[in-house]
Amino acid sequence: PPAPDLPAERADEFNAPFFARLRDSLTPQPYTAPQTPPAQGTPRPKKTASRAEEPDKIAGMFAQINEIVQAKRRQQPGLPEMEIIGEAGGLLIKVGGQMYHEVDAVPDERARALIRAAVAEWEAR
Repeated sequence: PPAPDLPAERADEFNAPFFARLRDSLTPQPYTAPQTPPAQGTPRPKKTASRAEEPDKIAGMFAQINEIVQAKRRQQPGLPEMEIIGEAGGLLIKVGGQMYHEVDAVPDERARALIRAAVAEWEAR
């Protein structure tokens, strides 16, 4: 007898001979997409910048952060010369005559704090 929780057509599948079930399970079945409509009010993904525009945007972001760094550095005497440079989509931090690729690599704690404050100010804008 068919299992009580299975529809009749599914119960018949389990009563078929083993090799018939195996053959049927290995036969590719056509794919049908689910018939659920998209949810109302679902936002579409934002368009992303093309790969050609992306380095320009990153360089512009670093230039804006550098402007903030320079303004903050002028307010705090005694800090070394610093510059934030966006080069080839990456970050370069010039402190004194040394170049660094990340804020944590800068040895001067005051310079690191100033850079972090500039980034926080840029993010707040």
